[in-house]
Amino acid sequence: TDAAGNETTVNFTIDKTAPVVTGVEDGGYYNENVTPAFNEGTATLNGNAFTSGTEITDADEYALVVTDAAGNETTVNFTIDRTAPVITGAEDGGYYNEDVTVTFDEGTATLNGQPYVAGTPVTGEGEYTLVITDVSGNETAISFTIDKTAPQIDGVTNGSNYENLATPAFEEGSALLNGKPYQSGTPITEEGTYELIVTDEAGNTTITHFAVADLPGTPTDLRAISGNKQATLSWQAPAGELLPITDYLIQYSGDGGQTWTTAEHPQLTGTRVVVIGLDNNRSYRFRIAAVNEFGAGTFSKPLNGIIPAEPTPDNEGNLPEPAAGETVVITDGKVEVVTLEVVDQEYLRLRGDGYEMALASLGVDGERIPVSAIDAVIRLVRGVGAGVYVSGDGFEPGTVVTVYLFSVPELVGHISVKADGTFAGTLPVPVHLEAGRHTLQANGIVAGGGQRSVSVGLLLVDNKPQEIAFDTLADRTYGDRRVELSASATSGLPVSYTVTDAEGNETEIASIKNNDELLIHGAGEVLVTATQVGDLEYGPADPVSRTLRIAKTPLQVGVSDVTRAYGQSNPMFELSYSGFVNGEGASSLDRIPTASTDADAMSVPGSYAITIDGGASDNYTFRYQAATFTITKATQTVSFNAPAEVNRDAGTVQLDVTASSGLPVSLTIDDGQVATLSGTALNVLRLGTVTITATQAGDVNHEAAEPVTVTVRVVDPASDFPVRVHRAVSPNGDGINEFLMIEGIRDYRGNRVSIFNRNGTVVWEASGYDNDRVAFRGIGTGQQLLPAGTYFYIVEIDTGSGTEYRKGYFVLRY
Repeated sequence: TDAAGNETTVNFTIDKTAPVVTGVEDGGYYNENVTPAFNEGTATLNGNAFTSGTEITDADEYALVVTDAAGNETTVNFTIDRTAPVITGAEDGGYYNEDVTVTFDEGTATLNGQPYVAGTPVTGEGEYTLVITDVSGNETAISFTIDKTAPQIDGVTNGSNYENLATPAFEEGSALLNGKPYQSGTPITEEGTYELIVTDEAGNTTITHFAVADLPGTPTDLRAISGNKQATLSWQAPAGELLPITDYLIQYSGDGGQTWTTAEHPQLTGTRVVVIGLDNNRSYRFRIAAVNEFGAGTFSKPLNGIIPAEPTPDNEGNLPEPAAGETVVITDGKVEVVTLEVVDQEYLRLRGDGYEMALASLGVDGERIPVSAIDAVIRLVRGVGAGVYVSGDGFEPGTVVTVYLFSVPELVGHISVKADGTFAGTLPVPVHLEAGRHTLQANGIVAGGGQRSVSVGLLLVDNKPQEIAFDTLADRTYGDRRVELSASATSGLPVSYTVTDAEGNETEIASIKNNDELLIHGAGEVLVTATQVGDLEYGPADPVSRTLRIAKTPLQVGVSDVTRAYGQSNPMFELSYSGFVNGEGASSLDRIPTASTDADAMSVPGSYAITIDGGASDNYTFRYQAATFTITKATQTVSFNAPAEVNRDAGTVQLDVTASSGLPVSLTIDDGQVATLSGTALNVLRLGTVTITATQAGDVNHEAAEPVTVTVRVVDPASDFPVRVHRAVSPNGDGINEFLMIEGIRDYRGNRVSIFNRNGTVVWEASGYDNDRVAFRGIGTGQQLLPAGTYFYIVEIDTGSGTEYRKGYFVLRY
């Protein structure tokens, strides 16, 4: 307060306390929204004004400066960070088959709950959980697995083979079997080699190779060559075997397959073996099966009739050579005494202890060659068809008797011994043996055991040669009935004939009748062979063959000319034939020919060819004769339906008119004053009668139709007079009312028209009024031009039943 009493008051505050900030801390890190608040003053956030309690949502680094009224200042620095740490080197859910080294860009880590330093290799197998936490509390967690153990495959072993079935199984991973997906535990039954690859999630792989196979297949083409108490077998190994053949099982049977014996032999992988220990003169069956690691497969089809045999030597090791008519019998190495006798000059019979044998010689046609009772010598004949008959008993049933001829041993054949110990058969004499002395040896197994050999000295003699003369056969034609055959033999013996096709097979083209006639049954080429088999004096002649060519018979096939109209279907073409033989007809053809033409129902009129084709026959050659197929224009008719009578006020009447061809119809009308035509519409104008003519002129496919006419009368039912007189005449050249129109007047030729003026004077009159040549046109009877005005008329008509008339007036103007 001053001296004057003026007073000044000052209020102030001393505040040294800085504002208090809540909601954030200096140096703080946050991973969520924050809401800073302060108790006083004003604030800036990163230099911008900030209101206490405002929520901050954006991730960033912040500086909050709060200043109170006293100038005290509080600064809080904080960070909002919502970004989780980034991990490299491993992925969540990953599987690894090697060491894993994990790194991360921030924070601290635990691995399965234990502290972990980035970049430290993880080497042990197992499941791992890695958790990384940064300063803001953001967390990244991954789980991964280290698996260095390859999958285990059960059910198959690498390199092993399995019979018909393999069932691989595994507990983890996925698999490929020969490159295709495979499900664990799926049975594999198809034969083949397999590669199974199993890969687990970590990429560990196990590979196993194995095979599924069956017993081996069946050997084929089993063959055998018999020898002395042995047989050499050969065969084809089974084809396409997956597993190697380790051996073959070989069996034989000497009793027709009732029992089988397994042949002993070293392990065999080849396809040839010698089976020993067999009996000579016994018929064997052989079969063979392949063997692999799973066992023996199916036996081959048995090979039958394999007979080990060998000529039997005498005690000195030489083949017996008895003189003609003499016999040497050796049983189990001992020479026996036998009794010989000639039976009916046909057989040489010898007997010994417990056995008997008979021999006979047969000529080339099967006749018995006599045996002389004096020298008891059998004489065999050289030549095709000659044989030796051997029979007897006393040998083991089920075996065979083997017959040889020698000086150089030649196997003639085998004769089976029946169940009762008897045997009999005829064997061919080899044609290449030289004439002279020979030995016939018959060997077999003695009933009860042991071997017996019977050797008989005999002679082989020649027949005289003969030849056949057979001329070339002239060509024939199917239909020729008989061909006389005239071959002859130089021996004078009769010649026989056979007919075959060119390859020697039976044929139905021709046949032999009465031994010297050839009958023709078809066309083609046949081979006619002449033969002469010889007799006791002559050997068989070499056959002579001649080709007979039988030509097909010409067959004329024709068809008649045919005519039809356009639009019709083609008729059936009937064929005619000329040239059938042997009473045959069309049914004897392999395929009946057909006649055809290019024309069809819509072909235009004209001429077309009828051709014949398609016939087939083994016996006829076709000659076709063509014909002409003519298509004429089709006829047509006009159908015309119209009313006989129409009313004058009918206007337009549609006419029903068509042509059967479908072509358009033309109409003409005879009186255009009564009606006109618009196409098929009748336009009614006036009373009267019109005749309408319908025509169709035809086209390239149709003839013109006959014209059809109809008559239509136009009437007025409301009038009692059949004609109507118009009330105006204006002959001024404009084409309208140029004359006095009297409708219907042309229907009444017997008519008369009179015209009067007002004074009653006749100024014009005429009979036969027709609205054309006879018509009033304003010119009076004196050829004067009548003045305009009103005139009167009388129209008289002869109705056929009397005369009717009508009076009236009209106006004449110019």
